[in-house]
Amino acid sequence: MKKKILYPVIFAVVIVLGYLNYFREEPIIKEVEEIVETTDVAYETSGYFIEAQKQFDNLKSNDTTFEKASAKYQDMVLSGDNVLLDAARNLFLKNNIVGKSGEEWEFFSDKLDYDQLKDAVTSDAGVKAVNKLENVIIKGKNFKTNSKFDFIDLAENVEIINGDTELFGDIGRYTAEDKIITLSNNGKYKTKDKDGKEISGTFKNGRFDSNKKLLELFNSFTINYGGITLTGTKMWYNDLNKGFLIPNNPVILAGGYKILSKEIKNPDGDNIVDIVGEITGTNGDTSFRADKGYYNTAEKKLYVTGNIIVTSKAGERVEAEKMVYDTNTKNADFTGKNNKVIYTFNDRKAETSKFVYNSDSKTVHLDEGYVYEDNLYKSRGKKLDYNSETGDGVIYFGNLVTKEKNEKAKGDKITFNSKKKDYTAEGNAEVNNGEYLFKSSKVDYFNSKGFAYLPEPFTITNLKDKSIIKGNEGEYNITTGDFISPGKVSYKKGTESLTGDDFKYNLKTETGKIERNVVYVNKADNIRFTSDTGSFKKDKFIKAEKNLKITTAKEEIYAEKGTYNLETGLVDIPGKIDFNSKDQKTKGIIYDGVFNVNEDVLTGKNLDAVTDKKEKISSLKASYFTKKDLLKLTGNVKISDNNSVLTSEDIDYNTKTREAVINSPFKLIYNKTFTVTGTKGIVYMATEKLKGENIKIVSDKKEEFSANKADGNMKEMRFDFIGDAKGKMYDKDKETGRVIPVTYTGNFARVYFKNENGSYKAIRIEGRENSTVIRDGQKFYSDYIETDLSRNIVYAGKNNKVILNDENGKTVITGEILSGNTNTNIMEGRGDVVIVNTGKDGKVTTLKGQESILDSNNNTVEMIKEVTAENDELILNADRAVYNKITNKVKAFGKVLVNYKVNNGK
Repeated sequence: MKKKILYPVIFAVVIVLGYLNYFREEPIIKEVEEIVETTDVAYETSGYFIEAQKQFDNLKSNDTTFEKASAKYQDMVLSGDNVLLDAARNLFLKNNIVGKSGEEWEFFSDKLDYDQLKDAVTSDAGVKAVNKLENVIIKGKNFKTNSKFDFIDLAENVEIINGDTELFGDIGRYTAEDKIITLSNNGKYKTKDKDGKEISGTFKNGRFDSNKKLLELFNSFTINYGGITLTGTKMWYNDLNKGFLIPNNPVILAGGYKILSKEIKNPDGDNIVDIVGEITGTNGDTSFRADKGYYNTAEKKLYVTGNIIVTSKAGERVEAEKMVYDTNTKNADFTGKNNKVIYTFNDRKAETSKFVYNSDSKTVHLDEGYVYEDNLYKSRGKKLDYNSETGDGVIYFGNLVTKEKNEKAKGDKITFNSKKKDYTAEGNAEVNNGEYLFKSSKVDYFNSKGFAYLPEPFTITNLKDKSIIKGNEGEYNITTGDFISPGKVSYKKGTESLTGDDFKYNLKTETGKIERNVVYVNKADNIRFTSDTGSFKKDKFIKAEKNLKITTAKEEIYAEKGTYNLETGLVDIPGKIDFNSKDQKTKGIIYDGVFNVNEDVLTGKNLDAVTDKKEKISSLKASYFTKKDLLKLTGNVKISDNNSVLTSEDIDYNTKTREAVINSPFKLIYNKTFTVTGTKGIVYMATEKLKGENIKIVSDKKEEFSANKADGNMKEMRFDFIGDAKGKMYDKDKETGRVIPVTYTGNFARVYFKNENGSYKAIRIEGRENSTVIRDGQKFYSDYIETDLSRNIVYAGKNNKVILNDENGKTVITGEILSGNTNTNIMEGRGDVVIVNTGKDGKVTTLKGQESILDSNNNTVEMIKEVTAENDELILNADRAVYNKITNKVKAFGKVLVNYKVNNGK
């Protein structure tokens, strides 16, 4: 009973004290007597259960204030540093206010009012309300709810947080029954996707179902989602799976493009945002359309497909089946139907399997094979990067053709500028300017500078004749056509090649100069042409200017200089010329010559040559056919060796066979004492044989032979004289020492000479066909006769006739075979021998037999077998008979028959 009475008294004191401490005016201090202060208060009043450290009761106003107090009203508990309970039983709280409503809500503020009559909790200083069960945080400057938190009305700086979702706005309302939060005016939205990345935006009106975690935005909104911006009039967002739907023709802002479609959706909240219906887009300069598409938030890429057409204000157009637009790089990656993307821009047209276009940088990338053409260029290759504003481009594994100059560049990589018309080809690089093909690992072709550079080993091919220039580096003047290449350079055309160091060449005039080590080779002609330095004109000439050397299959030719006319195949060589065969068998000097490359002929003046056979060859003019080892010599020709000296005005001499064909009158002196002359002929210096016409041979013994033709061997000293053969030689009587002339005439004679102490003497004659030998009054007629002066033998074997004249008369002998010894003066006959002797007295005696022996020393004739002797007196037949020319008597032997003639005249 006392406790119940005490509580009203204490409450009154608390009210008074609270009033004095909380609501008293300052700095005027109220009269102490009006305030009652109570400490450590706990009591119930007007439906409240209040606990406080201090209570102040204002006795005059009947208001109560508290410090560090809490008040519980039904399921709501309010606490704060300063609490006022007015006479109407309304609570006014300030500073560090903490409130609870049931088991769900907890809220915080620095100023909060509770109207018990209206059951209204309000604040204009900002409230934070937390529902841990629903995982909802609600904030707002102007806050209104009831003690059960059936609803929450908010205004100004409204913020609602539910998990990753944060909503902001000017006006908001929460209803506990359906767990729905609505926001309007200046709404803002923020949440996270499945990867934890932020999604944010603004809206005019929003509605969030915290139970279903479903956000609905309407009227208008803008959402930043995965690197793109979504705008529209209505949107549903599921915060559980992060999926959304935007109907009613929303707008996507991605990579500078404004994209329109029927709706946008991402039902699963993954990285794929589906764009439904026909898609159109533009960035103000470039526009596109497609049948459908989607946006990948992880890749920051827009994928569209179906009948894609892209156009720009400048006139560019792309036709494709699929496009991937990278919002970071601003690259649009196209692929076409049947691997064909078509790009056009004014005069430009490109077809490719894959096309990448960047509208910001105005760059295009063609990949997986392309064909490109405009008014200035054509190109085909694997890949192409091109900037239409700067004109810079790169081609990979392709070519570039300039239409104006018909220049074509090819390589693994071609860097070019279409405005400057410059290009650099690298990796299997080729540049074709219509006349020449440049090849290297790198070719710089700069039309803007007027030069092409070949910094690496190169080849230049003439497209017309397929000639090739090779070198280690080079510089080409596009305007003048001058080409310079230091170091080793080679030129090749068919079987021809030209090499040297420090090469200068004009591709237009086709003239050039080589500073060092000139080497020209023609394999077809088997010629090598070298010099220290030289100049040339393609297909016209090569000029050796120092230390010329010409090498053929068999010869080497040396001179100070020379000019090779490639059209005529002639090398003009002034001055002294040294030459030798490769086997060193022929060496010589000639002057002011011409070498015919086609024929391998060296022609010149004042030849002086030697051979390995110790031959010396000279002439005023000479043509040396090196392939044939042939010297055509004219003018004071002289060929000599150890044995012979041959002179003429025209000789063809083979240095290999050592055959001299003499085309004009000649003279051959053999071993200094034996002379052969003729009008023409052949002399074999190796075998010492000769053939000739109108030949005359004279020895130092004044012996001589001549004929229309002759064929002889000087080594064997045997000669055949043919046609009108004539000879004169000398025999010597061994007893008296008398020199006896011997002459020969006939159609053919074979004569043998013998070297006697350095002199040559005819020792044997073999005559045929009407041969006549005359010796000391003896005449021998025969179609075959042998006269051996060394053995003093005469032999006649066909159609023979011998006439002997001496002081005793004349003797004529015929027979099948006649042979005699000029030393013994005995002549024998065989086979139908007939001897007619006419004595000094004119008497004629005729002897016949099968064999005969004429002894001129004894003036007897012996006849053997079937002998017949006849004179003007008798006819004698015997087996054997001996006739004395002086006595004119016959001795018969064997069976003898004599028939005397009867002289009817006596």
